Amino acid sequence: MRHKKNNIRINSISNQIKIGYETENAIIYIGQLDAIETTKKKLSDRKLDPRFDKETIDRLKSNLDTLKKIQKEFIVQHWLTKQKGFYIHNYNFASFIDQWILKELILKGKTEILNKKNKNFETRIVYHFVRDQLGGEDCFYTFENGEEFHRQLIRLGE
Repeated sequence: MRHKKNNIRINSISNQIKIGYETENAIIYIGQLDAIETTKKKLSDRKLDPRFDKETIDRLKSNLDTLKKIQKEFIVQHWLTKQKGFYIHNYNFASFIDQWILKELILKGKTEILNKKNKNFETRIVYHFVRDQLGGEDCFYTFENGEEFHRQLIRLGE
């Protein structure tokens, strides 16, 4: 197993609408303009081949249209924060907060992260990348005290 860590310094988001993504332990805020710029950059990436990545391209275009329409701050809840009274038919993931866009903005420090336990915004977090022996990859983020607040599957192994 391979485990790699990076310390990330968090910058504040200013002069743009904030979009929040709530997990069990944190609210991760990204800026609307940053998300639009990152999505446009992904769409212009030559690695995306329309023959093989049509679904991804269509999703990113749809996400971009939705991001442009946002007019006020709001928070989308991760399904784990809705453990009580969770009904799948009421659940709207709001896919325009694409996990890859979220990850890219977090890694660049273009985010604000509210620690729900101590009610403070974090200035530093730790990014963990894990590759298992079967080729599976995932990443997770922790506060400086080691408490995990978000996890993302990158690739399934054998």
